[in-house]
Amino acid sequence: MTYSEYDLRSGYPHMDLIQRDLLTNIMADLMQRDVALQYTFDRAGDPWSREQLAAWMNTQQETPVLPDELHITAGAIPAIDQIARYSTKAGDIILVENPTFYYLISKLELNHCEVMGVPMEADGADLNALEDLCRQHGERISMFYCIPTYHNPTGYTYSAEKRRALVELAEKYNFTICEDSTYQMLYFDENDLPPPLIREFDTESGRVITAGSFNKLILPALRVGWIWGKTEQAEGIKAAKTAVTSAFMSQIVGELIVRDEMNQMLDTARKFYGDKYSLMVDALRANAPEWLQWVEPNGGYFIWLTLPEELTATDVYAATEAEGVTFLPGRNAFVRGDAPDRYMRICFAMQPDDVLVRGVEIMCDVLKKMPVTAG
Repeated sequence: MTYSEYDLRSGYPHMDLIQRDLLTNIMADLMQRDVALQYTFDRAGDPWSREQLAAWMNTQQETPVLPDELHITAGAIPAIDQIARYSTKAGDIILVENPTFYYLISKLELNHCEVMGVPMEADGADLNALEDLCRQHGERISMFYCIPTYHNPTGYTYSAEKRRALVELAEKYNFTICEDSTYQMLYFDENDLPPPLIREFDTESGRVITAGSFNKLILPALRVGWIWGKTEQAEGIKAAKTAVTSAFMSQIVGELIVRDEMNQMLDTARKFYGDKYSLMVDALRANAPEWLQWVEPNGGYFIWLTLPEELTATDVYAATEAEGVTFLPGRNAFVRGDAPDRYMRICFAMQPDDVLVRGVEIMCDVLKKMPVTAG
């Protein structure tokens, strides 16, 4: 389902990446496995799948992962919700990057917490502003939610120095870092890898709990993600009596790991989305007005555009929508009351190549007709 003929808004995976024959074969095998078809009695998720996930994660990073440190979820959003419910109580303050993944703002507020924004910089959240909020609000701040790698929506990636400093602030002010690692492994250039997970900089304190997901890498309808924290944190999250994730869907992931297919799927996705990214950037460079600014990340799904002060994304959206092109107005991604209207998020992941390029061309033609005096 798309919002328009040229949908540059939706952050959905591309259907051509789904390995249908392989997944069909795995599902057929699982249909003969009773444990894959039964309820999962362990609230942390299917034990066999957690063992495979831990083994695979141990090939991707330096910090060892134990199965008991993992909690399988129905994707990243439920994982973040569970971390928030474990880490906060009613009346607390949850800090988020400003801007952030737009859906999570209202989702986090459902925990009866106040959500406040921390400004973003090119190398991650403004830690001076974050510390000012900690000094101002003290113990009410219980969690900081962040997307440190190929950030949604800006595309920014935290530096290693900022990741380490963030852990030190969490230790100093006694809050939990909820790290959304959805795009951590979706880089395009093997010679320009992102820094390690923030969780890997947390060697002792247990201030970081990481959420991840396979939905954008394998199959959007898979609905399998994970939480990685210390064993006692995993136990605490399990004790919150959350719904148990499907054993069948979890074991699909486990089988992909056991069959040594996961890394190949990741390599294919990196090449595929890297090509999509290049198409969008080339189209912008060839067609955008001189005054349009944008971020060029080395991974993820999105490009973040900045308009000159004379324009609003609201006016641009009305004009592009009339031509069949939609994007995400950046104001949707800011905490309420702090929403500037000069930003646009466009996605290169979902559309066929010709639709992607033509959508950018139409968008740029519309922008060139807007009343701008900036050079």
